[in-house]
Amino acid sequence: MTTFSRKSKVESRKSAVVDVTCAFCRGTGVHPSTRMTCIVCDGVGRIEVAPGSVRCPHCGGSGRTADCKDCPFPQSVFPCQHCKGVGFVAGDAR
Repeated sequence: MTTFSRKSKVESRKSAVVDVTCAFCRGTGVHPSTRMTCIVCDGVGRIEVAPGSVRCPHCGGSGRTADCKDCPFPQSVFPCQHCKGVGFVAGDAR
């Protein structure tokens, strides 16, 4: 089962998911350092997360490499490599 996905009506019918604000763009739908569409949520501002998911322990749920302890580019505006910018990981992925 997918831990997270971009917003999809088809997927939401197939499995129980929780709709949360995109951590990477903070719900704006815009990439944090540009005026372009957010690369994590495709501009929707919301992300579907599987039940039982927990905040990413690497970035603290921010979805950004700047807050990630283990990411190779600590001062960049890229999505966290561990949670892919979502801010959440599977409950057993600690």
